[in-house]
Amino acid sequence: EETFLPFPEDKLEEYEGISWFCSHLQPEKILWSDDTEKIKPNLNFKDLQIETNDVVNTFFVQNPVLGGEKTSTNWVKEIDEAAQILSKATSILIVAGAGIGVDSGLPDYRGPKGLWNAYPPLVRKGLTLEKMSHPDWFITDPPASSGFYAHRAQLYAAAEPHAGFQFLKKLVRSKNDNYFIFTSNIDGQFQKAGFDPRKIYEAHGSLHFLQCVNEECDFIWKLENSDIPKIDDQLNAVGELPKCPNCKSRSRPNVSLFGDNQVTWKSGRSIVQKRSFLKWLKKNYGEFDFSDHVSTKMDGQLAILEIGCGVSLHSLRLEVELLCQEKRSHVRMIRINPSNHRTLQEGFNVGIGLGSLECLAKIEVRLREIEDMNSKKVDLSEN
Repeated sequence: EETFLPFPEDKLEEYEGISWFCSHLQPEKILWSDDTEKIKPNLNFKDLQIETNDVVNTFFVQNPVLGGEKTSTNWVKEIDEAAQILSKATSILIVAGAGIGVDSGLPDYRGPKGLWNAYPPLVRKGLTLEKMSHPDWFITDPPASSGFYAHRAQLYAAAEPHAGFQFLKKLVRSKNDNYFIFTSNIDGQFQKAGFDPRKIYEAHGSLHFLQCVNEECDFIWKLENSDIPKIDDQLNAVGELPKCPNCKSRSRPNVSLFGDNQVTWKSGRSIVQKRSFLKWLKKNYGEFDFSDHVSTKMDGQLAILEIGCGVSLHSLRLEVELLCQEKRSHVRMIRINPSNHRTLQEGFNVGIGLGSLECLAKIEVRLREIEDMNSKKVDLSEN
């Protein structure tokens, strides 16, 4: 029943047409609004900046303190620190962005081989990121929009999760499966790798589910092979396009597009996942109030493993920084990102400037060494 709005639901009509961006974890924390008189930002996160020549509310980037040049050449120290954190943890929160999928052959969004550089036929048509990520495109050009997302669905279905996913599975299993996955990815790679779907919060939805374009129909259904249309060499869908089983209107992916609002994106599935995530987070992180810096003493140690989250406003990196800003003694964070690895709490949390597969492999080796040493210590004490 929760809408997770930054304002009372009865204000929806009054605020219709206003764009805003707020925290997933605390919706009342608003970072940006295009009408600051009605919806006033109340969270200053290290000076948001807009990249030149980009669409407002599409490419906000965070302060360069979260990026920066590499400060290490071999990352041995940081790998050891990360392994030590994971060794002591009793619960694991995996926060994943598009970067984790690069080693599985999936494009990220803004890297040199990013998603928006991978579709020359659409670029030749003059289609921009904004147009390809707007719900109106499914109304104005069904063949092109359905073809683009059908191609992406096929790409994701063919991709196999890399070995790093298997390490993560072993890691959470060693913590008695006390974990949750918080991801902005819509590719379903965690489910494909065998993680419990009940422990995954897909904040931006999933390309493996469809929804109705009819704003009065909230039907969501799982994408089947029969729902994926054939596409031509210009990435246009050909033949009959999938329709809503409930009202027979056109369908679209059940993902949060940049131009979506509370009506056009059917968020029911994501809200169910979010409710489970917040319940788990309260148990393992504690109560949180990011404005009052409430300190909570908890049993156990929570390790937040952030992998491949970029620096756009829509990245989950913001949520991780909110969780870490209080420096709670039972919460430590590891950030894995080849180009934006730095953290706001250097010395308390760890940033590693490597790709996900390479970094996770190195952490796995070091973690195994630590566990072997701990096992030998136990044997010596018993003897």
